[in-house]
Amino acid sequence: MKTFATLAVMLALLGRAVAQTPAREEGQNTRSFSGQFFVHAAHAPTDPALAARLTAGGNYLQLDAALLTVSCERIKTLLWRKLGDKPSWRGRIHLYLRATRAGDEGVRMVSEKFSDGWRYQVQLPDVIERARFLRAIVQVLLVEIGNRNADERSTEIPVWLVEGIATELHAAGDMAGELKLLLTPPEKTEAELKLTRFNVNERRTNSLYWAHVVLASQPPLTFEQLSWPADDQLATEASEVYQSSAQLLVDRLLEFKDGPACFHAFLAELSKHLNWQIAFQKAFHVHFQSMLDVEKWWAVEVSHFTGRELERTWSFAESWRKLDELIHAPVNVHTGGEAQPLRTEVNLQTILRSANGLEQADVFRQKLTSLDSLRLRAAPELVGLVDDYRRAIGTYLQKQAGTNPFLPFRKWHGLVVNRAARELARQLDALQVRREALRPAPPTSEPQLPTDVSAAFR
Repeated sequence: MKTFATLAVMLALLGRAVAQTPAREEGQNTRSFSGQFFVHAAHAPTDPALAARLTAGGNYLQLDAALLTVSCERIKTLLWRKLGDKPSWRGRIHLYLRATRAGDEGVRMVSEKFSDGWRYQVQLPDVIERARFLRAIVQVLLVEIGNRNADERSTEIPVWLVEGIATELHAAGDMAGELKLLLTPPEKTEAELKLTRFNVNERRTNSLYWAHVVLASQPPLTFEQLSWPADDQLATEASEVYQSSAQLLVDRLLEFKDGPACFHAFLAELSKHLNWQIAFQKAFHVHFQSMLDVEKWWAVEVSHFTGRELERTWSFAESWRKLDELIHAPVNVHTGGEAQPLRTEVNLQTILRSANGLEQADVFRQKLTSLDSLRLRAAPELVGLVDDYRRAIGTYLQKQAGTNPFLPFRKWHGLVVNRAARELARQLDALQVRREALRPAPPTSEPQLPTDVSAAFR
């Protein structure tokens, strides 16, 4: 009985200690609503005079423990939205704020493996550059995703992925109306309420707007330069080119129909390989057979992007109409006798089945050139469909380059309908179904008023 009483007292004390632990932890930390982020405030914050001088230009922000948890949750939500999934987490992230002594202080991140999973510590100054803070949170979130299947070695995220997603999230946040991803303490007090005011003076319709501005004036980086950046490419002035190039790369990879799924696979594979390129090849193997294919694809994407006038694109309806016109070809139909041939239009599948190989090649080369021009001004919603037409026709022309269009068939020289032509016809049929599904609704016609107004009352 005495033993039981002693055990009961010990359990009661243990239960009391366990119950008090969250209260002590919450008293020392600020926790986000999802429970993933814990912010540890600096014991001695930055000198107010230094903080005011650094934040005066707008490039720096002063971190507040309570607002910082909100910013982290917003960044996480926007990141998962770009990856096409609902926000989730497994590893806790502890953010330790320290007083800022200089404007160029860095950020330190530590990943630790425990028996119940990974935990992360991010040490950062409480007055920090906006871009540096966003990159730090994006990096630790990507590492947390990549480490979910990691055993001992923590995931190493390539620089282009961190820079590209951070730049894309900042632009996407603006586009979605989430302009205040990075919250700062209130500046003024009005009617006993602390307020921060900000004005928006422009409305952009494309998240790649600034990337286009930068890369239109300076050469975009090659895939090799993005993969292994030099120190000068990450410097203050040159960093815009790197960030814009990385943002474009991330955006174009996400444009693949299975782009978000490939990114998830890429992050899952990173911890298994010392070289991120091996993980990339495994994740995107459907699209690229080798890294040389990535180089070629990237060169084409950069060429099209820098020649594209983003602010002068056609409307969706106009873009659809021009695409519909482009995938048809005019032909002459002879009715016999001395009658003039009739002019009509047929789709590209008909050209494949009726014209000889040389005529086919000429038509499809012209169509490929026209598709390249169309892409420069097509509405963003149709760019993917235009690219699929370009890819299908380009592959067909490559295969036809080594094919003799005429081969003996019994006693005649007939048209050879080869496998490449059959495959292109199949792809064109599928693309036609997709295009018809996107056909814009006809404009609603307004009722016509009579010319003689008095006629309406007769």
